[in-house]
Amino acid sequence: MSAAHRRSDVSTMHPADVSPRRLWAGVLLAPAAWIAQGSLGWYFGYQACAGLTVPGARVSLTILSAVTLAVAATGGWMAWTCWGQTTAERHPLHITAWDRVEYMAAGGVLVSGIFAIAIMWGGLIAAFINECGGMR
Repeated sequence: MSAAHRRSDVSTMHPADVSPRRLWAGVLLAPAAWIAQGSLGWYFGYQACAGLTVPGARVSLTILSAVTLAVAATGGWMAWTCWGQTTAERHPLHITAWDRVEYMAAGGVLVSGIFAIAIMWGGLIAAFINECGGMR
C-alpha cells in the first residue's frame, strides 16, 4: 500500500482547510503559558512578596496557575480540534501523521498535555508556601 493511498484513507479534510493560526496556537499556547507562569511566579516571589502575606501570595499563585492552565487547555483544545479535522482516528497510540498539518495538530495535543502537567506541578508551590521568601 503506498503512502498516498494510506493518507487518503486517514485524511478527512484537506490540509489547506485547517487554519495555520490554529495549528500554531495549538503548538505554542501551552509552552507560552508555562513560561508566563514561571516568569510571573518569580515576580510575585521577588517583588510583590514584600507587600503580600502568605495567604495573599498563595491566592496570587493559585490564580496565576489557574489562568495559565486555562490558556494551556485552550491550546490543547485547538490542537485537538485541528487533529480531528485531519484524521478519522484520534487515538493517542495510533498517531499516523502523514503530512505537516496532521503532524502539527497531533504534536500540539502532546505538547499541550505535557506543559499542562508542568503548569499543575508549578502551581503546587502555592500549597507549600510557609513563608513568603520560601517560594523563590
